Amino acid sequence: MFQNKVIGIGEWLLFFILMAIPIVNVVVYILLLINPKTNRSLKNLLLLWLIFIAIGVIGFVALFGQLMAQFS
Repeated sequence: MFQNKVIGIGEWLLFFILMAIPIVNVVVYILLLINPKTNRSLKNLLLLWLIFIAIGVIGFVALFGQLMAQFS
């Protein structure tokens, strides 16, 4: 699964359904990233999401720090 040269509509649909299920999405995410046979475009999409998540966490921590500094 997710190893074809071109990922079809059905595989994309399955992928997005799996990403919508809590906890399952983390397991699938990790398995797809560490599997060397994963489709390259899917792996690039997962890495892009990982970068966005990191930026979001850093932004949240910075914003939370600023808010806490104002109230202390």
